[in-house]
Amino acid sequence: MSTDHVARPCLRRSRTAHVALVIVAATVVAALAVSVRVWTKSPASAAPLTTAAAQNEPQNKREPAPYHVELITLRPQGFVPGEIRRPAGRFMIGIDNRTGLKEIEISLIKETGTKEREVRISRNKPDWRGVVNLPPGNYELREATHPDWVCRITLTAN
Repeated sequence: MSTDHVARPCLRRSRTAHVALVIVAATVVAALAVSVRVWTKSPASAAPLTTAAAQNEPQNKREPAPYHVELITLRPQGFVPGEIRRPAGRFMIGIDNRTGLKEIEISLIKETGTKEREVRISRNKPDWRGVVNLPPGNYELREATHPDWVCRITLTAN
């Protein structure tokens, strides 16, 4: 029986040490989890600065304004659609080359004769997209080697 008396105090001490070790381990894991969240947070999602200087700084993190897309397909017979009417301002022109030609050269020309944009589109990369910001007026899309291929674009005042 004397061996039982000796073993029990050791068991109590090892249980206490075991509980203490579990508590320390849980604290370390919790601290690591918090530090990982802080390190992996993106700057945009981080808490804002609370200094007076930071509160007075302008907020320049605006999303770009959405814009409308005018999709135009160039076929062997010409532009489809042949005419577009829309408000003036910023919008995207999308041209899909379905002519089968090796290369085409498209010009966006204002009614005064001024070229606003000129672009070459190849058969290897047949789709082109470009953003324009144009004032009200009449414009034409033309292909350089086919004078009868015309898309008339009328931009109205907002």
